Amino acid sequence: MMVTYSMLLELPALRTLRAVTGQTGLDREIKAISILDAPDSYKWLKGGEFIMTNAYLVGSDPKLLELFLMNLFEVGVSGLGIKKGRFLKEIPEDVILLAKKHQFPIIEIPYHFSWPDVISVFYELYFSIKDNENTHITIESDHIKQVYKAGRIGSAQLMDKLTELFNVPAAVLFNNKEIHMTNGLPGASLIAGALESSTLFPENMSNEVLKADQYYITVCEVPFFREGQAEYLAVMSQNDSFSSEIRKMFQLLADLGERENAIAADKAQIYRKFMLGFISGKITSEEIQKFKGSRNEEDTVYTGVLLIHSKDTMAVYYTMAETLKKARLMKKGKASSYIVENAAKQEAVVMLELRAKGDDETAKEWQRMFFEDMEHDMEGLQKGTISMGRLSPELDDIFSCYWEAQEAHAIGQILLEGRSCFSYQMLSPYSALRNANPAQIDLSYVEILGEDQKGLSFDGISTLEAYIECDGYKKAADKLYIHENTLRYRIQKISDFLHLDLNNPIVTHALISQIKLWKMMKSRKEP
Repeated sequence: MMVTYSMLLELPALRTLRAVTGQTGLDREIKAISILDAPDSYKWLKGGEFIMTNAYLVGSDPKLLELFLMNLFEVGVSGLGIKKGRFLKEIPEDVILLAKKHQFPIIEIPYHFSWPDVISVFYELYFSIKDNENTHITIESDHIKQVYKAGRIGSAQLMDKLTELFNVPAAVLFNNKEIHMTNGLPGASLIAGALESSTLFPENMSNEVLKADQYYITVCEVPFFREGQAEYLAVMSQNDSFSSEIRKMFQLLADLGERENAIAADKAQIYRKFMLGFISGKITSEEIQKFKGSRNEEDTVYTGVLLIHSKDTMAVYYTMAETLKKARLMKKGKASSYIVENAAKQEAVVMLELRAKGDDETAKEWQRMFFEDMEHDMEGLQKGTISMGRLSPELDDIFSCYWEAQEAHAIGQILLEGRSCFSYQMLSPYSALRNANPAQIDLSYVEILGEDQKGLSFDGISTLEAYIECDGYKKAADKLYIHENTLRYRIQKISDFLHLDLNNPIVTHALISQIKLWKMMKSRKEP
């Protein structure tokens, strides 16, 4: 049994909530409740959530609500609750019609309601249903499959799945008894205290069953390979027989994990040999065909090559691996990656395989979204870049994919200073001009700016580039670390100096093209 919007709206405490979309989508399942007030927060949703917002992200433009709604559809959100009166006076009719078209419920939440008023009532209903379902718990083969699949993604997902299936308090901890995370259920806080005073954990794991009040605590090592410190899962229940069943389940998971790790090690060796072949340029067409036969290609497999340049290439790689698991990317295709690292050169080559749920256009859209997310996720990492060629459905194009990744890195370093991600899809027009004859290209305006610094007393090229790329004074001034009024003065001076109208988009488009080409030509002259 599941919690639906109809069930939620029938509760006495929530009867003042109103479905502005009528009966549309009220039979949808609600898996969780989240609060969002930032435009890009949808990227980190799993799907199935009831999202609540006070419409701060809409501001004074109700049209932005339609865009936000489309993003929620894309990640599989269950429904949307909107609190009127603060930032949004009325929910636009166009938004309501769009929601009805997608069978998506929109719930109007009264202004006086606090978020916990809704959240606490939902979880009371949710856990009361789970309690009724799990009065008699047995570990079935289907449960093992679900837990195994979740555990291969990560310990947090493993704990979430156990909570979903069995509704028992659980915690993930390290071998120094430090609690890494809990599932937040009542009783989970008892686990830390019980293990702190235990002399069994982690030395005698096979006999580890602790008693805390009326609860039994079972501790099992997370049976999947992890980099760094070992992780353990502690599960608490009132049923001793359930503890035994959990231990049996984890033994089966460990056996499955060992077999899969052995298979993965063999597979990694095959991929490493293939990657070293195309990196060196010595692989033959026969070897390509042989490798192609070794991988499962029941559906179309798109292959890509990425280059990582960083002092910590593995940190960038692990960030990339987490990005690949995001819900909006997984909806368009499942991706896997394999890495060959050259620590001495502070670089790594990554081979990416995408099983896209669609055609070539879907693959292109997936790559665009991937780079958008990677640019965001790499913020705060040690300085590093990631560059990628096009995704190709033909494995024979692997050399082109590798060359394009190299070309994207070379061009991106010149043209996209300060950026982390370089895509050949975006930079390919400049690749054709890398070896062009400078005499055939008119760069007169930029050359004037570059040669006559005395006439301006500041770097005219960098100033103009930032102004055009940032599409406004405020962001450009922040990028250049100068006051906005200073930038306005400099742009006016450049406009007068070049006798050009910099408010004309055709003029600014021509100028930014000249600046990029000028940088390309300049990089050829200076080794």
